[in-house]
Amino acid sequence: MENSIEIPGYKVLVPNNTWGRKTRPVSHPIFGGKYPATEVLQIIRYTNPSNQEIISLIKARAKEYNPLSFLEEELRKAKEKEYIGISNFFEMLPEKEIGDIAKENKKTIKHLEEHILEDDCPAGTTYLTIISGRVPNEVLDIREKERHLVIARYISLITQLGNDVWQTKIRLNDKDKLPKESEISQLINETVYSPNTLFIKGDKKSYDIVSDAIKSLYPILSNQLIKIQDDYNVILATKAVVAIRETAKCLEMKKSLKQIAKDIARKFKERDNPFQKN
Repeated sequence: MENSIEIPGYKVLVPNNTWGRKTRPVSHPIFGGKYPATEVLQIIRYTNPSNQEIISLIKARAKEYNPLSFLEEELRKAKEKEYIGISNFFEMLPEKEIGDIAKENKKTIKHLEEHILEDDCPAGTTYLTIISGRVPNEVLDIREKERHLVIARYISLITQLGNDVWQTKIRLNDKDKLPKESEISQLINETVYSPNTLFIKGDKKSYDIVSDAIKSLYPILSNQLIKIQDDYNVILATKAVVAIRETAKCLEMKKSLKQIAKDIARKFKERDNPFQKN
């Protein structure tokens, strides 16, 4: 495909982002049995957002939130290049909580901040994430048309339905270039995790696979890295959604615990005074 990075043996699925190649069959995650599969390889470049940027985005969406404006939300979602409409997730929160976020209530914002997932990667630094997994062909019918939605769909398919998934994250240097290949190889050989340079997710087998993958991909990426655009907005929206979802879970748990406490108190009261009417 013209202007897209070509990786030997792979077919381009999303230009300069996702590639695929035929692989051995995989087990179906629900029905069992063996199904034809594709080994999907995704390379994402992004600048890590700060917690303040995540909170700012959530506050902005809370201030314009209107649960009835679905069409308006879809149009804005495409314009802002968010992989999913953040406002859709506000439906998980109580209406008062959304209002307090919009009003920038200090206690509410602090609670929201507590549910931003911890990240060892410094804000403002740029990373190249490479993720791969064998995915059943039957789920690879991607119908979304917006690029950011397609990217998010592939991420979901690999992480949720993929077999033999591995992932590596490499921090780019101050010149927005890959570290020296020798530096990366040394860290892999020593199975060292370094948030300033390299992160690998998986077992020892993953380290061996990543080592081979980097050896084959490094010459290609080092010369064409500029073609991989920074998907900061995708990562920012993803982290905002996670913070909203985790906050909603916490609030629901607190609500459940309060109800349990009330039920226990009522039962103790009934035990102490068995003649009291309910």
